[in-house]
Amino acid sequence: MQERTAQILRYIIEDYIESAAPVGSGVLVRKYQIPISAATVRIEMVHLTDEGYLHQPHTSAGRVPTELAYRFFVDKILRAHYSAHLRVLHARKLAQALSLQLLVEMAEAAHEEEDIAIHITHEGIEMSDLLRQRYGEHFSLLRDLQDLMEQ
Repeated sequence: MQERTAQILRYIIEDYIESAAPVGSGVLVRKYQIPISAATVRIEMVHLTDEGYLHQPHTSAGRVPTELAYRFFVDKILRAHYSAHLRVLHARKLAQALSLQLLVEMAEAAHEEEDIAIHITHEGIEMSDLLRQRYGEHFSLLRDLQDLMEQ
């Protein structure tokens, strides 16, 4: 991934972690003072969407990071560009955002499909194989974030 594209993805993820709302190109240019036009940022966002890093909830919305984007953020950006203290802070924020996103998605899926079962016990969360297949990467990413926070 080119440096400019990675930087835009980083800003999108950081903004989404803070706001929990789809991120638009104009917001990125203004908030992070990116020295390119909003139209150029939109083109980069289209490429990131095509590559699976972003999702657009509906036509006029901004973009939302996908699991692939979060994985890139943890593996390539968080570990390489942040001090230990900031890594922990960002890992906590990302874990909170991911946990909330995961709970919402799982609740929606469980409501829509009978064959998705989830049981919360004091030992943890038990879930059906279908749910594990669908959200396994989320859980893997949350475990990696926990490891980062414990370092």
